[in-house]
Amino acid sequence: MRFLTLLTAIVLATPLIAADPPKGSGVDIVPTNAFGFITVRVSDLHDMESLKPLREAIGRLEKSQGSIEGVIGVPLADIDRVTVFWPGLPTGDAIESPIFVVSTRQPFNEAKVLKALKAMPSDSGG
Repeated sequence: MRFLTLLTAIVLATPLIAADPPKGSGVDIVPTNAFGFITVRVSDLHDMESLKPLREAIGRLEKSQGSIEGVIGVPLADIDRVTVFWPGLPTGDAIESPIFVVSTRQPFNEAKVLKALKAMPSDSGG
């Protein structure tokens, strides 16, 4: 836990400059002027044989508490990568909210995702 806290602190304290990230790396969606980002290839973690007991525990928890699919509209097994980035440098007490980008292994049902996330229509018109 201390390592994760330290890693997060380092990532948040170090502005990252992305030159030409490789396609499909998850960082190609991050603006080059973003303050910082974290990207995790969830599918690699999900497929690791050594994490099979964790997958089984999550499955049991989902049966009793509700599935991840019910919350985000996509089954955990279908998630390929999660990338989180902070658009700007924190100034004083103001820290911009992070932006989460989730990519999937296969096409997903957009209506199901929007319903699960309780998305509201935008008035931006465009």
